[in-house]
Amino acid sequence: MQKASINGRLPAVDVERIISNTAFSMEAEGFDIPPEQKEDWRKVLMGEMDVQVLMKGYLEKARRYGAGSYDGQ
Repeated sequence: MQKASINGRLPAVDVERIISNTAFSMEAEGFDIPPEQKEDWRKVLMGEMDVQVLMKGYLEKARRYGAGSYDGQ
């Protein structure tokens, strides 16, 4: 059974659980997750930021740091 959402969004407790689980999994694989990135995830999950805007920012940053061969596909 799914939990009810507020205004079509995930409840804050679910958002925090998703962020915690995702960060744990990535950190277990050796990635460093800065607090700013977790805040961006929170904004997307709460409907405050469009995921396409977030991904565009990630791709621009990757290209700036020499990962220009990644085309996002």
